Amino acid sequence: MKTTDFAQQLEFMASSVEVLQSERARLARSVPRNVRQVVRVMEANRFDPSLTVERILEECRIYNHNISSLFRVHMGLGIRRYLEELRLRAAEELLTITEAEVYLIAYHVGYTQVETFHRAFRRTRGVAPGRWRELRRRA
Repeated sequence: MKTTDFAQQLEFMASSVEVLQSERARLARSVPRNVRQVVRVMEANRFDPSLTVERILEECRIYNHNISSLFRVHMGLGIRRYLEELRLRAAEELLTITEAEVYLIAYHVGYTQVETFHRAFRRTRGVAPGRWRELRRRA
């Protein structure tokens, strides 16, 4: 591994920590405890491909069916979509700072199927991940 790649990866990790800390601070002020708990479990396990809404709620010991609507009200997205967004933001960072193949990034951020990653990225970002990377580099 090149020194510059390692430095970029360290930078990525530091920026990710800063984002998570600021998000946690915001959550601590205004969001119900059970919603904060769901977010913490998602953040801690966001790259785990087997992470599901059911498993998140089970780990949080939340058996209330209203949690999905409560989560959406406070976080602006549903639980599945929020998890997807955590993964796609990490993918954007990796596309920006590394030369890793798109399929490796997809697996790294928690997707087991590259095509699922491509569809989610294209649907939310408007372009395929490889094209997104090219456009970022030109800017």
